[in-house]
Amino acid sequence: MELFWSPNSPFVRKVEIAAILLDLEGQLVRRRTPVSMDQPNAQLMHHNPLSKIPVLRLGNGQVLTGSGLICRFLDAQTDTKDLFPEDADLRWQVEARHSLADGMIDLIVLWRNERDKPSAQRRPEWISAFSRKLNATLDQFETEFSERDGNTELWIDAITLGCALSYLDYRMPELAWRKQRPALDAFVKMFDALPCAIRTQPGRHHLSG
Repeated sequence: MELFWSPNSPFVRKVEIAAILLDLEGQLVRRRTPVSMDQPNAQLMHHNPLSKIPVLRLGNGQVLTGSGLICRFLDAQTDTKDLFPEDADLRWQVEARHSLADGMIDLIVLWRNERDKPSAQRRPEWISAFSRKLNATLDQFETEFSERDGNTELWIDAITLGCALSYLDYRMPELAWRKQRPALDAFVKMFDALPCAIRTQPGRHHLSG
């Protein structure tokens, strides 16, 4: 299986962590693939016309795009460790949190891109909206994690949220999001200490390719 990747992408990181937890990391051949919002990658577009990573190309030529789909495929390859709960009601709860955490990553990426524009090109109203949406999302997760009383299974929602919060710290360390959110603070500290998280943390070019 060929994985088109970039070292600091939180979506790629989610796939990498899933592969490690499922003991499938050794089956991935990684192809480093730079992407940007303003410069589509022509080679990548042969596999994903949206020019977005991660992309997984299977041995039979089938191409899977998007971290959620790739993680579901990897999870289906083994019965040893599941990223998704078997109970139907619980699975939908996990999928809902997974979707919200994915959306938070998208929001952080958009905010960062807007923030990094020349000052004359920035839209202050967009930045304000990004801030409101991010804080509302963090508050919702804080409430949910407070109600769990520290009981957190490492399913796809927790993996994605951990990647999102670590990416937020990496790209926007000036945001003091932890001060009023002790449950999320405790969660991300636990997540960042996991061996799979340490090996894939943002800023570490830990892979070759």
